[in-house]
Amino acid sequence: KTLLEELGCYSAELLEKPRLVVANKIDLPEAADHRKAFTKAYKKVEVLPVSCETGEGLEALKARILLF
Repeated sequence: KTLLEELGCYSAELLEKPRLVVANKIDLPEAADHRKAFTKAYKKVEVLPVSCETGEGLEALKARILLF
């Protein structure tokens, strides 16, 4: 919410651009619950799970970034 407020103050056009939340540390046991709560609270936000520790999801992140 804070980031969106800051972007909106800078330029309303930025709020119209696509956005992606990268959820790191999905290898942790509590990650599934945190992701579930986040996606429930922010239904319109795309969430891409990754683990920098294990490398899981990093190739998908790279591919997704290329689409922006």
